[in-house]
Amino acid sequence: MRFNKSILCTILFTLFLGIGVIDAQVRVVNEDGDVIILMPDGKWKYEDEKKENKRTDKNSAPPKNVVPATNQKPKKKKVNTKGSKESVKGVDTKKSKKTTSSKASKKKTDSKKSKKPKTVTTKSKPVKQKKRKAMVYAIPKRERKIKAPVIPEQMCEYSMKERDEFTNKLKVATKPQPFFAYTQEDLKKFMREDDYLTCTGNLSRVIGMTIFNVKFEIESVMAQQEYGTIEQGTQMLVKLLNDKTVILTCQESDKGTVDENSGTTVYRTYFSIDSNEERELKKSEVVKVRMLWSTGFEDYEVNELDFFINQIKCLDQVQN
Repeated sequence: MRFNKSILCTILFTLFLGIGVIDAQVRVVNEDGDVIILMPDGKWKYEDEKKENKRTDKNSAPPKNVVPATNQKPKKKKVNTKGSKESVKGVDTKKSKKTTSSKASKKKTDSKKSKKPKTVTTKSKPVKQKKRKAMVYAIPKRERKIKAPVIPEQMCEYSMKERDEFTNKLKVATKPQPFFAYTQEDLKKFMREDDYLTCTGNLSRVIGMTIFNVKFEIESVMAQQEYGTIEQGTQMLVKLLNDKTVILTCQESDKGTVDENSGTTVYRTYFSIDSNEERELKKSEVVKVRMLWSTGFEDYEVNELDFFINQIKCLDQVQN
């Protein structure tokens, strides 16, 4: 008989696939001593067909605490028979020999227990400590929920570093850096690149006093009607990442300066920072700022979270 080449190829291909599928199956043993077959599609089943037919959770995930099964067949659990004579007669001679040997071993252990009861506890302990290694499943990596930019620490740059002629103490001031920017929702479609309000600032330390110098620049010549003025005693509330709030007090009033050429209004003032406030600002990053204007308050999201931490570190590096 002559076989068609295409038929032979399909038969060989199906046999190859069948062998691959069989090899992909993994036999493991669960905590109860039952042999379980892990399928390549993520499902599992009992090797014992009776248990598999009784199982209801066929779509459940495979058990966690399992160990690889050896080549030896697992021991079957003993089934209690209620005095049936036929079952006693049908027992094999090999099994009866095993039972007699087990009874003899039990008698020996019983005699040992009666003579040396203390050794039983010492022998039982290492048996309890022996544990089978469980299968470890790889946990998929998850992305961070909050993708906040991590701002690296910058090199310290100073705008002033000199000694006071009366006290002979250093007067130090860092260079101004961006603090936050803000644009109202109804103005975002008109403001393409620049923000409507930008805030820059720097810290200075003179004769042991720390000062926060602030500059507000607003892209409007009508900002005085919208925001009003910054009055002495006005407060700036700084919200930290650790849910604490530091309240800074303004030390100088400013009505704002209008520049007709650039079409902007600029406010300049400074806030004092005492030792307790400085200690809190070094502990945590800044999340939000609330500025109290004469016409009301406005909240701003902070861009440079490490603004105060980096600025205070730069001041601390300069020592007398």
